[in-house]
Amino acid sequence: MKMPLRSILLALAAAIAAGCSSAPMPAEPPDPELVTLADSGHQAFRAGSLSKAEESYRRALDRARAMDNAELIGAQAYNVAVCLIETKRYDEATVVLQEAMAEERRRGGDPSDLMVALAKLAYRKGDRRGAAEEADRIIRGEGAIPGEAHLLDAHLLKARIAADALDAAAARASLAAAEPLAGDPPLPHRVAALAGMRGRILLIENKPAEAGAAFDAEVDALREAGRYPDMAAAIERAGDAYLRAGIPAQAADRLYRSARALAGQGRREPALAILARAIEAIEKADDRGLRIRAASLKRELEAEVEAP
Repeated sequence: MKMPLRSILLALAAAIAAGCSSAPMPAEPPDPELVTLADSGHQAFRAGSLSKAEESYRRALDRARAMDNAELIGAQAYNVAVCLIETKRYDEATVVLQEAMAEERRRGGDPSDLMVALAKLAYRKGDRRGAAEEADRIIRGEGAIPGEAHLLDAHLLKARIAADALDAAAARASLAAAEPLAGDPPLPHRVAALAGMRGRILLIENKPAEAGAAFDAEVDALREAGRYPDMAAAIERAGDAYLRAGIPAQAADRLYRSARALAGQGRREPALAILARAIEAIEKADDRGLRIRAASLKRELEAEVEAP
């Protein structure tokens, strides 16, 4: 059986690090240069540095092309395409995914990863119908053998499409189908995706306090997964939910933490914008200690923004 794209580089890295044959191996010996480049891309992607991730992945793709290795070309083209999708360069992503699909066909592998990427690309381009159709193909296993991760992505994409239409019942049905796919033991990034969708559905159902708790669970899982930029956004979502629920103390805490996390990540201007909202909530909550900490953070950020 051919290895799925998302497994190839994990197998390569495991083989390089462990020096043993216990990990699944690709058809050819691992290439240290390519593994180093791909690992740099993974680290940059997890840190939210998409430009650095894309640069590393493109260099890894060039290396794979030099080797004429269909497995590795497909894997690296997939990685580049994900970066392009995240940075809204959809036409470029389409071209790169076409190369990845051609290489996957050449090696006779499973295209589930690419089908998920195509579904997400259609969604990002605003083609909700096309995205739903591609997700349904994955769920039915048409032309592919989807694993847990692929099925989870497909069900969550359908839940997102339903939530966009404010169809809480359909979104809940897709979420229910996705929940058993969290992994055993549950994988943090999957737990985060499920919790985030749960929070969004609860907001549609006008249950903002429960939504806030769901977003808090998303924050914890993203922290465990090391996805700190996404974590900061989830903390803000929790704060917004608690504001809507009329719980200013919880809202103030979450918005302050979101601003602080963004500041720690070097994203000073968005941190200041969220901090301004946190300060408003702090006044409503009348939290003297948090007011002092927020004022101190504001002075630090303003000084850094104004510094030459």
